[in-house]
This record gives sequence, C-alpha cells and structure tokens, in this order.
Amino acid sequence: MARHFTLDISNFKLVHPISHRFAEADMTMDTWTVFRRGGMLALLLLLEGCGLNSVRPLPAGRPIRDNSAVLVYGVGIESKWRAQLCSLQLDEYDIERQVATGNCYRFNHADAVFPGMPGPIHYFAFEVPAGRYIYSAFNSGCEADVRRQAYAAPAGRIVFVGNFVYGKDKRLALRRDLATFERQRDTVLPELKGKVTLAQAMQVKPAGMFIWAP
Repeated sequence: MARHFTLDISNFKLVHPISHRFAEADMTMDTWTVFRRGGMLALLLLLEGCGLNSVRPLPAGRPIRDNSAVLVYGVGIESKWRAQLCSLQLDEYDIERQVATGNCYRFNHADAVFPGMPGPIHYFAFEVPAGRYIYSAFNSGCEADVRRQAYAAPAGRIVFVGNFVYGKDKRLALRRDLATFERQRDTVLPELKGKVTLAQAMQVKPAGMFIWAP
C-alpha cells in the first residue's frame, strides 16, 4: 500500500537522476543480467512517479476526453535559480481524505519543465482527470498559504490556477492574475480554445509525499 506522510521540504527538492549509461545495450550481457537491469530500471521509473499518469499536455486539435478538464498555470523566475532546468508539479488531490491521490502504480500529476534563468512567464496547459489539484510535496518549498490550497478542475472546464514565480526575494509565490494571462493567451497558448475561468481554491491540508511500503 502507499504510505503518505508530510515533510517540511522548504530547503530541498527530491531528484532521482537515472544514468543514461544504465539503459545502454550491452551485447555481452547474459539474459539474467538484462532481465535484472530491466527490472531495476522499471522500479526506478515507478519510484520517480513514472507509473500510470492520466494527465497529458493539452492535445492540439483533438477533443478533450470525457470527465476531463484543462488545467493551466504559468511558471517564472525573477532571480537566478540553482539549476539550468526547473520543474513545478501539481498533483491530483483527494479532498475527502486530504491527501494526494498518488501511489507507486498510479500518480496523476501535471509537470511543467522550464529554464532556470530569469525571463518571461512560461505557460502550460494539461488535460487532467476532473478533480482537485495541489502544489506537490515533491516540489521545492513554497509559501505556506500556497501549499494549503487545492484548486478545482471541473469536467469540461478550462481553469487557470495562476503564475508560480520565484521572485527577487528568493521566495516562490502564486500570483492569480487571470486578466494578464487572457491578454496574451493567443500568443503563449494558441492551441487553447474556449472560455478560461480562475480555478476555485479551497483551504486544505498540505499534500504529503508517499512511499511504497508493505
């Protein structure tokens, strides 16, 4: 079963690097070695959250699946970050149990990857299962009020969460400015068609990480 726990992650971000050399074919390996390494790689991918994920980038020119919504958010950096690439993840959230819905087999999450240098806001749109989404516990730290908010994504709707910005004060904050996004949506997300509304926010318990345990 998946065990959920809450951890103060204000000063670090989990990273699970997988060496490309690990996946290289070695024609001299015996069958058992190939099988063993393949199993280890599959396990690493599951631990990385690469199991089943029903979230996908907004498909251009294709209809949205039934019982799905479109989740839009922006990410930006005003002060140089410590890595060349950054990611910011929103996880599906169980509002009744007050936990992220993920486990090592299925983990619905939107993951925006963007340059770790100061520059304009980068916008992302994802087709997601209808429900609620929360700032992931696997991200670096954020302001407490942001970590305690879940955002509704009703079926058939396009919702804008806001812009997550790492500011000049070296703190990450959420700016929920729909009007600014609307003025530039045709340029930054030309494939996004339809009315966009500001995602309804609800006060919740912060999402915890999960680990696989017997």
